[in-house]
Amino acid sequence: MSLLSILTLSSISVVIALDIDLGQDLGGLVKQTVAGNEGVLHNCSNDQDQVLQQCYINMFISYGLNVTTLPPAKDDPFRKIRYDATGMCSSYSALRHCHTDVIDDCLNYNTFNAIFELEENAAYYISQTAFMQFYCDYGSDFVTYYECMQAVSLNELTDTIYTECSVLEIGSCE
Repeated sequence: MSLLSILTLSSISVVIALDIDLGQDLGGLVKQTVAGNEGVLHNCSNDQDQVLQQCYINMFISYGLNVTTLPPAKDDPFRKIRYDATGMCSSYSALRHCHTDVIDDCLNYNTFNAIFELEENAAYYISQTAFMQFYCDYGSDFVTYYECMQAVSLNELTDTIYTECSVLEIGSCE
């Protein structure tokens, strides 16, 4: 039996025709699974999916969006959040603490793909959440360091201020 496989790399899809038996092991590298096997593709219950969605909906509502379901990627519901440099991290923290058990277990691409049944939306939600995580875990330190270094360049007490900046251990002005 011939199998058509689609490999997606970033935003490029490559279609590969494979002539294999679906029960074949392929040398231990790839195990074929039955299409739609939720145990492999998506490991959260429908109740957990609903909780995850509600956590995101609550975050969007806090930014003034009037939503009752998760908006699709084309609506860019994270737009206001991305531009809120001061409030983004509190929103991200609230999201991470909203039913922590569900967020820890179900916040992944497969869950969003199961919810939306559209790769574009799943990729969007995961990338936007990853952006928030990076900014809040690392980016704010860089912003603080940059602001501190700006103060160094404008102040006569640069040695004192530089010592304060380098406490962050992000880098040096040299």
